[in-house]
Amino acid sequence: MPCCGEVVVKWCCAHSVDVILMDMNMPGIGGLEATRKIVRFNPDIKIIMLTIHTKKPATGESDAAGYLSKGVAPQEMVNAIRSVHAGQRYIVSDIA
Repeated sequence: MPCCGEVVVKWCCAHSVDVILMDMNMPGIGGLEATRKIVRFNPDIKIIMLTIHTKKPATGESDAAGYLSKGVAPQEMVNAIRSVHAGQRYIVSDIA
């Protein structure tokens, strides 16, 4: 799977994708900028940002549909994926 922001953007432009789990801190352009580029390319792609931080970026800083802490329980991740796929925003409680 892709390992840096530029590769993620290129991969998403070449494949049919519904939901992406994006690491906020990646080499290269990073998760926030990669998210902006992907959503600009295809606004129907939903991105869930994975982070070690305890607060989400300020409004407008990211086009992510959801935020999860790294190490979140597997069921919480499944819930987040289902929610954003259905068009809802999802922010895990320790970030909200």
